[in-house]
Amino acid sequence: MNPSAQALARQLKERAVKGIGVAVGVAGLSRLLFFLQQLLLARLLPEEAFGQYAFAMMVAGLPALLVNLRGAEAVIQSDDNDCRFHDLVDTAFTLQLILAFVMALLLVAGRGLLAALLGKPYLAPLLAAMSLLLFTSTGGPSANTGPLMLPAALLERRLEFVPARLPELANVIVNLAVSLALALLGQGVWSLIWGFAAGSFAQALLLWKLAHFQPRLRVSRPVLRRYLGFSWPLYLSYILSWGYLNADYFFVGRWKGEASLGIYYMAFTISQLPLQARFILSRVALPAFARARQEPALLQRAYALTTRYALAAAGLAAGVGIGLAEPAVRLLLGERWLAAAPVLQILLLSTFFRLGFGFNGELLISLGRTDAFLGATAAALGTLLALGPAFLRLWDIPGMAWAVTASSLASAAVSCIIIARELKIAYAGLIAPALVCTLLTVPMGLLTAPRIQGIMGLIGAGAGLVVLYCAAFLALFERRAARRLWAYLGRSHRNAS
Repeated sequence: MNPSAQALARQLKERAVKGIGVAVGVAGLSRLLFFLQQLLLARLLPEEAFGQYAFAMMVAGLPALLVNLRGAEAVIQSDDNDCRFHDLVDTAFTLQLILAFVMALLLVAGRGLLAALLGKPYLAPLLAAMSLLLFTSTGGPSANTGPLMLPAALLERRLEFVPARLPELANVIVNLAVSLALALLGQGVWSLIWGFAAGSFAQALLLWKLAHFQPRLRVSRPVLRRYLGFSWPLYLSYILSWGYLNADYFFVGRWKGEASLGIYYMAFTISQLPLQARFILSRVALPAFARARQEPALLQRAYALTTRYALAAAGLAAGVGIGLAEPAVRLLLGERWLAAAPVLQILLLSTFFRLGFGFNGELLISLGRTDAFLGATAAALGTLLALGPAFLRLWDIPGMAWAVTASSLASAAVSCIIIARELKIAYAGLIAPALVCTLLTVPMGLLTAPRIQGIMGLIGAGAGLVVLYCAAFLALFERRAARRLWAYLGRSHRNAS
């Protein structure tokens, strides 16, 4: 690489490492609090409450995606000068704010009709409340979907990951406090709705303060065409992704009822926990890839390294989770949730593909290949729609989990084929380490699971499987790192002596 590329590589490495450290720390703490919230609410609320919440979030998710003209991605990817950049920010914010008001009014006005068409009378009041979320996010603390979340993109573009990520903790903490308080007061599904809304607005408030966000309500015609030209394939792809991420909820809720949907929702939610770190790290990956795209060799190296270790993390989550799913559900959620265990095991295979190849989307966006991003999303949705209803009828909710896994594989395959052509990536060497170590870990977990007694036994078994996986990964595929680690441990032992 030439000197300028080397300087850029050093800058990106320093900023990205710092950003990753903050993102992982925030993700770890926020996911721990979220998991604690789910465990407590699972003890306080019936399965039907989670099913009603999941179905309402599915319906509200579509207008939320229609609101989002992918302003965050356009802001991060832009290389405009200050004047044109401010025009872009103002235009993106204004358009998304107008759409949020329109969609919120339509959702409130049509809530009764939607509830009647779907045969779910409980939906009408829930959708009225959830119209507020169109201004923030229906995708959780790491999602920049509503206009009020746009300041996060400004911070990420400047690689200021600390202020961009810390408000997510406020979201989770406020959500936890509000939802538990309302659940204890017997508010049922409303504890989930108002907890989510309170957390989202707390996060948005902090983002505006930290980013010093002062947008003007105006649309700049010179930047409008280029902005829409960049964002429309993403816009369409995320609308398709709503179908991909919610078709399973619709099929299960429509044909199996709210109790089965509640069980499926809990299994799906737990299977997504490893993905939360990926969602947050993607906010680091996109600006880093966007900066590196001017140097193809640097971009190829950054993507290959990121994907190798993302696959390793995905294999660890799948290997340990599949092996210990049954005792984990029994001990943490209770006996009445045991039907979620086989669903969780299957969905963790989907998590392997979505986490392992989770940065494909950010790479394609950074390259301007939003058309390829759209193609991968369409492949996932088409697979799920083709297989979901048949698999659900054949094998009940585990069948739907298999359909979701097949759709994740289809999406990953399409994006990997396109990236391999763009960057000359050889995926066999990236996939093999994670696959081998996962196949070693899963059988050990399944053999250990029937013998686990109590929470401490579960923690001990999980720790043992983590050590087994990491030891196998280092010994088989990271021998240089293993030697450095062994030497470091040896020096530490001698110093201690």
